[in-house]
Amino acid sequence: MKIQIKKFTYVQNTKVVAGLYFFLGLFYIPMGLIMFLTTEGPEKYSAIMFLVMPIASFIFVPIGCAIYNLIAKIMGGIEFIQEEVNE
Repeated sequence: MKIQIKKFTYVQNTKVVAGLYFFLGLFYIPMGLIMFLTTEGPEKYSAIMFLVMPIASFIFVPIGCAIYNLIAKIMGGIEFIQEEVNE
């Protein structure tokens, strides 16, 4: 059975991605803070990325969903084949 993803919702997808970034941040934020406190020069500011990613998801995920939804209207959505598995 072929199925197409016709539309991504903004709020739910943003919550999921922000949640993923939050849990990834539990590992990466301490490293980013250590990098920020122990390095000098331009590398110091690259560590800020670790702190900004969960917040950036609230901006870029809805933009990505809007772009996908626009392209899906014109060209069709991502398509995958689904089949039932008897266990």
